[in-house]
Amino acid sequence: MGRLSAADTDAGLLGKNYVGANLFIEHVRTTNISDGLGGALTGNFAVAPHLDLGATASLERFSDYSVHDDRLGVYARSFTEVSGFRPFVDLSLGGTWQSSSFNGVTYRSNDGIYGAAFGVEAPVAKSTALIGRVGYNKYFDSNNGHYWLYSLGLNHWLTPQLNLGASVSFQDSDSITYTLHVVLGF
Repeated sequence: MGRLSAADTDAGLLGKNYVGANLFIEHVRTTNISDGLGGALTGNFAVAPHLDLGATASLERFSDYSVHDDRLGVYARSFTEVSGFRPFVDLSLGGTWQSSSFNGVTYRSNDGIYGAAFGVEAPVAKSTALIGRVGYNKYFDSNNGHYWLYSLGLNHWLTPQLNLGASVSFQDSDSITYTLHVVLGF
């Protein structure tokens, strides 16, 4: 059997129009806090060959200390094809709204965030692709810092319009996030 090329498959999400929903669990390894539960909505639009624009919105809750982490963002992603693989780069811009309550006192932190990432999408079967991504994110307020995010995921098109996937992401050495998603292509 010959090697699959991205052009010969319907694998992956790059270059496709879709809306999706994610469910995720974040396990913070550096503090003694409950796991965060969250969800996200995503829209991706192929606006030109090899260029996607998209938007995301997410909510995350940690039951300890009533921690909330809400985010909105947009991104631009450029990709190409090299020997069946699709390397990509993306730039993102967004906002975060975080709050927590402890002993009746509420703390808030709102900030902008921007990022850059690179990765590769690799077809492993006609309708299935692996995706790896390394990203750097920085808050506008330098006191809030920055972080690296390393992700590995698998996407599978059950039908030409329905994609299911899973991924795991590592944020520096601070946390691990497990995500399941469903995507509706159009």
